[in-house]
Amino acid sequence: MNRTVLLKIGTLAILLVCLGLAYLAFFASGKSLPVLISIIVALLIPGRVQGVLWRELFNGRRLFTRGQYADALPHFERFMTQLEARPALRHAIWLAWSFYSLRPDVMALTNIGACHLILGQLNESEIASTEAIRRDPLAPLPHFNLAMLHHAKNQPEDRDAYFRRAQQLGYRGSLSDALAMHAMNAYATVEGRQAKPDTLD
Repeated sequence: MNRTVLLKIGTLAILLVCLGLAYLAFFASGKSLPVLISIIVALLIPGRVQGVLWRELFNGRRLFTRGQYADALPHFERFMTQLEARPALRHAIWLAWSFYSLRPDVMALTNIGACHLILGQLNESEIASTEAIRRDPLAPLPHFNLAMLHHAKNQPEDRDAYFRRAQQLGYRGSLSDALAMHAMNAYATVEGRQAKPDTLD
């Protein structure tokens, strides 16, 4: 069983436990509205804190989801700069779910690679994706990016090798992957809307 599958199972288990505890607390309190509000706030706080600390990453993801790849790139790059200046920001990974990597710098590099790939900037995409793999060899998405890159270069052997590796690491384009991507995009969209006015387009 690869790490991606374990992360998906672990995330689902944590969500179920939290929902179960919230359900028990709500009914134990006699279905009190203040208790319900307190439970909702308590469940939302960790994700909102991550949203504030990782604002640039989520702004980038929001723009990426909207197809504004060139506009998304500076946000991912600024997030990388922030991580270098404040390494403690990496620990916010534990405030919300993560399915494909436990390193925020790898998440940013993967998105940088994807943006460059879609924009046709293949050399820049390869540099970012290769660096993401160097930092986290178990992350499947940069392998998938490189598979697409080699497809664009008409290099079927390299394409197939990277695609197989992405599958081995847990990215198969399955329903669970589609749901994971949808959840991450939705979360990024919500947090990206909290951006400062000068970052909005």
